[in-house]
Amino acid sequence: MDGEIRNYADFINGLLSKAKGHLDGLSREALNWRPLDGETNSVAAIAAHMCGVTIWWMVQGLTGEDVGRDRDSEFRAVVDHQGLITFWGERTTLPSLIDRAQSVVESTSEGLQVDALEDVITMPRMAPCTKRWAIVHTIDELAQHLGHMELTIQLWAGREKGNPN
Repeated sequence: MDGEIRNYADFINGLLSKAKGHLDGLSREALNWRPLDGETNSVAAIAAHMCGVTIWWMVQGLTGEDVGRDRDSEFRAVVDHQGLITFWGERTTLPSLIDRAQSVVESTSEGLQVDALEDVITMPRMAPCTKRWAIVHTIDELAQHLGHMELTIQLWAGREKGNPN
């Protein structure tokens, strides 16, 4: 794998690893809590969306294979009493879903050649872009959503301590 592509893959998987690490020790209630009902997302929804972003851009964007993404359902992800969520119609745990997204990053990166990074792709509801832009956009999205996740966890911890702010 080319060094540039390896760096992209490592960066994406590093962000996903941080998200997975934040899930450790959170209760089901904490994973499903929304700071502002109907206006913000839960940690579970953010994690599911991060995986959706990754799989959609890395598979559909880079290979053209339709992944059947259901973006809206990502934001409805709820961890049930068994510790499972429904992601694109499939029952799984959040850590397993993140593992799947990381595996997708590795497999699609392995097959990608650096000279293909300037190939133009067209994604639904998006302007045409290069494969390089798609990868950088994925990194941008994941970093932003990791920040959302961290803030949501901090707000939950403040709530747990009785801090109303």
